[in-house]
Amino acid sequence: MLQCLTKKSLLLAGIAIAGMFAFSLEAQDSSGKELSGRAKRYAEFSQLPDENVIKEIDREKLKNLSRKKVALMVKMHAVRMELIKKDQRLAALRRKILTLSLELSQELNAKQEMLALNNELAALEDEIKEIVKNTKKSSRTKKY
Repeated sequence: MLQCLTKKSLLLAGIAIAGMFAFSLEAQDSSGKELSGRAKRYAEFSQLPDENVIKEIDREKLKNLSRKKVALMVKMHAVRMELIKKDQRLAALRRKILTLSLELSQELNAKQEMLALNNELAALEDEIKEIVKNTKKSSRTKKY
């Protein structure tokens, strides 16, 4: 079965799994600094409505509550990971989930439909890289 999978699809599966079970967070919870990792995804769920609709007072309150929400979600993730590290039963369950997730990913990516989509994705990624590469080259050569 693994012979059917391309390196690209295995890489994509690995990235997806790693994203789902991120271990480290580099987030500054309520300080307002740049978020990364899972904290950034949590922050995306905390997007505020259009600023034109919200009064100034409400906007500040919503921003503060949103920061607190992100900080709490980051803390919850950290506590979950600590509990998993401490509890052998939870660690074993997590290993089973990771194994099943990888198996599911491999089975899905072995299907013809997914192979075609992965190839299409790879072609798009190559095209994007080429455009970025050409843009960087052209911006370096232009001197005013």
